[in-house]
Amino acid sequence: MSSLFETERLLVRELKTTDLKFFDELQGNPKVMRFVSSKVGDYKENKQELERLITLYSKTENDFLILAIELKSIEELIGTVALVKTDDGDDEIGYRFIERFWGKGFGKEVVPELIEYCGELGLTELVAYVSYENKASLKIIEQNGFIYEKDCFAEDINQLERKYKLKL
Repeated sequence: MSSLFETERLLVRELKTTDLKFFDELQGNPKVMRFVSSKVGDYKENKQELERLITLYSKTENDFLILAIELKSIEELIGTVALVKTDDGDDEIGYRFIERFWGKGFGKEVVPELIEYCGELGLTELVAYVSYENKASLKIIEQNGFIYEKDCFAEDINQLERKYKLKL
């Protein structure tokens, strides 16, 4: 499977069923999920979610695109990036990594390329919602030119978030 875009160390591609072990590690970790969802999946739920996300690739009007971040040196999934349409009609980006890959600069590396990829798709504006508690992501989003717009309360994760916008 070819990549949709790459960085020096990372390859971003569609998820595949062989990613299940790593996808389960990502989705099953409460520390990872605390900024994404209040629900942590068990193995069976994570398998079903992976299968659901894979089926969305074949839909022509897919407003919920979740892609695998693979570390080239080990050829394994270490995280995901997201491009989803919000209820307000905004194009939102997001990313997360398996906990053992935190603090290695992967977020800082993948976000500029994700922004470029979104531009290539013809998008003209992106949003990002970042929890006040997620200091690393706040820094990454701000370093990539996103402008603070407003504070929001995310009921699904019971946290205060900052909404950012970026014109492409």
